[in-house]
Amino acid sequence: MQLAITSTSMQTREKAAVVLRGEDEWCLKQMKEIGYDGVEMQIHDSAVYDRKRLQKNLKNNELLLTSI
Repeated sequence: MQLAITSTSMQTREKAAVVLRGEDEWCLKQMKEIGYDGVEMQIHDSAVYDRKRLQKNLKNNELLLTSI
């Protein structure tokens, strides 16, 4: 079974359903260390998001992007 977890590097409500908050590189590294297989990214506007950087960080941490 593959497991995914939510994260964001953007400002959100304190009670938003996001498990990890911080810079993407840090969040992805934590996810891999904890044992997750994927990430559900919580972002406001995917059009302005650096997708190449995200792909590189996902690959480096052997994680899948399950949803945005």
